[in-house]
Amino acid sequence: MLIRCKLLREGGTKVQIADREYHFQPIQGGDPNEHVCEVTHEGDLARLLEIKEGYEIHPSELRKAKPPQAPKSAPAPQPDGKKGYGAMSREELFAEYERRGVKRPHHATKTEKLIAGLEALDEAAS
Repeated sequence: MLIRCKLLREGGTKVQIADREYHFQPIQGGDPNEHVCEVTHEGDLARLLEIKEGYEIHPSELRKAKPPQAPKSAPAPQPDGKKGYGAMSREELFAEYERRGVKRPHHATKTEKLIAGLEALDEAAS
């Protein structure tokens, strides 16, 4: 995803996250006052976008974004009585927390912990 750095520095802005380096700089032939970089790692993308005063999604990405989809209904119970959270994607698990009106867990929460949290919510509700 193309991310824009709001802070303009001569030579661009270099950001190191783990073993990945991102260099925000003008696109060749583009606006020299717009420093951008392609960020593909989901965790890095989330981290940069948490810094609202420093980074934002480039407007071109917003234009091509898919419209939001309505959250799916709760997963059907499995033979063991538990719901089928294991078959859900991470985004579906996060959406399930939101569907229940529970604060969305941190983006780096492990999938197993997301599932365990939903199962605990199920137990508390019964």
